[in-house]
Amino acid sequence: FYRDKIPMFERFNVEKEIDKALRRKIWLGSGGYLYFDRTEAMHTIDVNSGRSSSGHVAGDVEETLVKINMEAAEEIARQLRIRNVGGLIICDFIDMQSRKNQRRVLDKLKEALKDDSAKCSVLGMSEFGLVEMTRQRHRESLAQTLCTNCPYCSGKGTIKNFESTSIEIERSLIRLLNQEKYTSLTLTCHPNMVHYLEQHDKDYLKDLCQKQNTLLEFDGKDTLHLNGYEFINNDEGKVIEI
Repeated sequence: FYRDKIPMFERFNVEKEIDKALRRKIWLGSGGYLYFDRTEAMHTIDVNSGRSSSGHVAGDVEETLVKINMEAAEEIARQLRIRNVGGLIICDFIDMQSRKNQRRVLDKLKEALKDDSAKCSVLGMSEFGLVEMTRQRHRESLAQTLCTNCPYCSGKGTIKNFESTSIEIERSLIRLLNQEKYTSLTLTCHPNMVHYLEQHDKDYLKDLCQKQNTLLEFDGKDTLHLNGYEFINNDEGKVIEI
């Protein structure tokens, strides 16, 4: 039995490694870094030189890139085990001029994968540095086990910016004004969106309404999504279906 006063996960840095394995970006000791991404069809790993390629003379660049790729190959194999990634995996290594160096990196990846209990198959490296490989899937990945999709962005990782949301609001407003006559409207959206409109498009939107003899007011509601908005018919006090 474990009898140390320090929690086991803390003693052996398990929590730290789990946190690292859930990140999209992993730094390498050489100054390069890896980006891990997942789609429905595959996992992709992008190797970047980062700050490690700056300050090198031209003759040293190739060897520097090889060094980063070699370190990346070892870390990729390690992260695949920790993250329990399975299925099709595409590794985008930094481009190298020498086919010999490409083989060195590929051999390093294959060697590092030998310690994996899951069956791995590396299909080779293209002239652009892409390595296609597969790893046997035993169970759900670490991310699938510990995480759920973000309810705010629905797992996409991005939402519309303020400018595109403003354009959408403009189109909806024009459509409303063309469909029916309104005396007074209130545009309700997230306070941050209201702030953006006040700085950029508030006067334009009010002018659109003024041409139809409609008064337009603005209201912030922090329970709304950043991309969410609604128009209220002030005469009836009801939200208008858009």
